[in-house]
Amino acid sequence: MNNTQPDYTEVHIDNSPPRVSNSMIKTNVVNGSFVYTTRLMFDASDDGSGVHKIAIDLYVGNQTKAKRRELFQANRKNESGACESDPECRCILDTCFRLRQSVDIDNCWFLVPKEQLNYTGRIQVTVFNQALLTQTFNDTVSRLSDLAGLEEYSGPTNIRVEKSLANGVRIVWDIPDKPSCFGRVDIVLVIYLGNGLTRKINVNSEENSVDVLGLDPNQEYSVSLNLGFDGTELAALPYKFKTAAQENHLDGGIIAGVIIGILAIVGAMLAAFVIALRMGYLQPVRQGLRAVSVQYRKSRFARAVSRSFTNSMYMYGDMDFADMDSWQLARDNVVLESLLTSGTFADIYLASVKNCGSKMVAKTLKQSFTEQDAHLMKAKINFYSMKVGEHENIITFAGAVTEDAIMGPFILFEYCSNGQLNEHLTTHRQNVTIEVQELLLRFGLQVARGMDYLAQRKIVHRRLAARNILLDANMTAKISGFGPMVGDGGVDGKSERIPIKWMAPECLKTTKGATEKSDVWSYGVVLWEIFSLGIAPYEDIRGKELPSRLKAATGCQNLSSVMKNGTG
Repeated sequence: MNNTQPDYTEVHIDNSPPRVSNSMIKTNVVNGSFVYTTRLMFDASDDGSGVHKIAIDLYVGNQTKAKRRELFQANRKNESGACESDPECRCILDTCFRLRQSVDIDNCWFLVPKEQLNYTGRIQVTVFNQALLTQTFNDTVSRLSDLAGLEEYSGPTNIRVEKSLANGVRIVWDIPDKPSCFGRVDIVLVIYLGNGLTRKINVNSEENSVDVLGLDPNQEYSVSLNLGFDGTELAALPYKFKTAAQENHLDGGIIAGVIIGILAIVGAMLAAFVIALRMGYLQPVRQGLRAVSVQYRKSRFARAVSRSFTNSMYMYGDMDFADMDSWQLARDNVVLESLLTSGTFADIYLASVKNCGSKMVAKTLKQSFTEQDAHLMKAKINFYSMKVGEHENIITFAGAVTEDAIMGPFILFEYCSNGQLNEHLTTHRQNVTIEVQELLLRFGLQVARGMDYLAQRKIVHRRLAARNILLDANMTAKISGFGPMVGDGGVDGKSERIPIKWMAPECLKTTKGATEKSDVWSYGVVLWEIFSLGIAPYEDIRGKELPSRLKAATGCQNLSSVMKNGTG
């Protein structure tokens, strides 16, 4: 080929294995690479090609098959110029190899059943040079029980009762801050109910408490916290407790008697009031009540209102806006911050009012609103400002803007930061504790109080459902979603959107004849939503199928017709 240019490749041949000496083992090293660490140290060198990697094989007792194998990079320094600057370097082909090797072993790699803790642990170390020639040696742990983390279970300690009720208890325990090699063990609470009956509750391994409910009052029970790992039972921790005595409450008969007595007194007072009213004795009182009602509607946002409307009177049908100064807000003082949600008929914004620190929500008309839409919004403003009043379980009317050429009139309510009740309920499905049960009871009571207030003010909700109950920052239930109907300057008799699954039978076609009793039916459905943690009622049935769901029994056609038509 007439090629006279020399070419060569330098080849280094290493035919000798590495050298190993001065091995040493330290168990349970503090601040090691693992929670429970055993450190193996030794000298390893190879003059031909340098030490490349280290293999660790772990054996238990007389086993011939390794329980675990791990590979480690040998101690070397790859920085440029290390051979000149580091006196510990053993340099081969300009690469710095260090003599002293240190390998951290996780004690948990030796994890064995409890009966094998007395076995010996053997650590086989294989050192490789870059030619992959090897040198092997062994080190031992005389008893695996000497290794921290293998014998201790990260299970409950200091078991105790934190809360005792007549129908159950809360059992709590302590969990070690540092988990053992078993990790967080599986926990099963076994309750012995007597007569050979037991009940089991699987407890999340990260939890330190469990609520045991559905028990009898003033009764002693035995339980056992059974600990397991990977299908093997590790321990059973017994415990005993006694439920609280049943609190004395008025029975149903006494309550009924009290209610009947109160109703009789109220009836007598109403009769006397009507007689006095007809005879003209209450005219001064009536005037006083009118004056008080104006003061009652004063809004805490009054300092932000526009005073230019003080003497104005607006009439929309039978809507009297004479008392606007107590709630009217100037448009320039209201800031719509962000759109929260958009419905079929309105948009809901997070809003604020100048000189007021509280957040609010503004319910505004859609962009394509009509004159009729504006009329209905003004009817709702009139309804909330004149008729609803204030109650801790009713959404608070914060004010309104009646003049906005672009957006039309809109209404402001308090902001309930925890959202709709039905959505909040679903968050508790995986963890029903005593506190959650108490919260559900509180929701039910608060809704009842709010509905009782509406009934006292002769307001029928017609749309009561968990989705129309909001939760404020303190988890207080606030009833919303109600408004004026026919006769209140509101809906003009056009077709309604009826929430069939929440509606009483007599209102399945129209809610014009809805009463307080109709709301009681809806309240029963709401209670079902609350205690089912947000499951939709009649989940497998379409709403339009409900009216015909029950067929009339033989001989009951007339009664069935009355129930369907809502007429007597």
